[in-house]
Amino acid sequence: MRDQCTEESHAEHWRQATSLAVSFIRNSPTNCLEIGCESGWFGAHLKEHFPKIRYVGVDLLPPTMLHDRMVLADAQQLPFAVQRFDLIVARHVVEH
Repeated sequence: MRDQCTEESHAEHWRQATSLAVSFIRNSPTNCLEIGCESGWFGAHLKEHFPKIRYVGVDLLPPTMLHDRMVLADAQQLPFAVQRFDLIVARHVVEH
């Protein structure tokens, strides 16, 4: 019988993945742009590691709002200057 993924195990998987991703960040970023943010889950957990970070998430589909700084937009035509971000994250974008 196949194991079923519970919400709790799924959340734990992403907490571990976030911790791994954060371990590669050398400086403490102040402005993060996440392209393909879905619900903004990564940004919420990023704030646990960098409490002062300002997070903006962008997605083509209307997200389930977890953050007030989520924008419905195409990553190829962003509604702001990319230069204002010192960390840009694009998880799960290439596979789609």
